[in-house]
Amino acid sequence: MTALSGMVQSYTQLLLARLGVGLGEAGGSPPSHSMLSDYFP
Repeated sequence: MTALSGMVQSYTQLLLARLGVGLGEAGGSPPSHSMLSDYFP
């Protein structure tokens, strides 16, 4: 989605691409925090 946001040609496409980036990052952050707290006391 980040690469796609570099190839957009309108504001609407940019908005949708950036929403996709945000959703992807939101889904990855909580599991990574949980894994780090499991590995490091």
